[in-house]
Amino acid sequence: MYEIVATVRTATPTGLKVMGHWPLRWWQARYTRFIMIQRRLLPNETLPGPQEPVIEEEISIDGHRWQGLEIGDRVIVRAFWPGESEIVNSEKGSQGTIGIQLRP
Repeated sequence: MYEIVATVRTATPTGLKVMGHWPLRWWQARYTRFIMIQRRLLPNETLPGPQEPVIEEEISIDGHRWQGLEIGDRVIVRAFWPGESEIVNSEKGSQGTIGIQLRP
């Protein structure tokens, strides 16, 4: 599982597009990868990037739970594999509890 900093590039009532530096092996696993937005990044907050090769790409996300996001907002996106989607108690009730399977 990875936590990636991504920037909102497109925001509509029904969808978002976020740009991030995604781990290459996760990106290449087409039908077996999932993502969920965790939260907005705080001003001046940073996260370490993955310690493996990455690819900078834009990903579309269902935006109905994140209608308050605007273009330019930075968010933490959890990128994970099937079986890693269990939510720990501290995350229950947050807006980031929906996993989205990505399709090309």
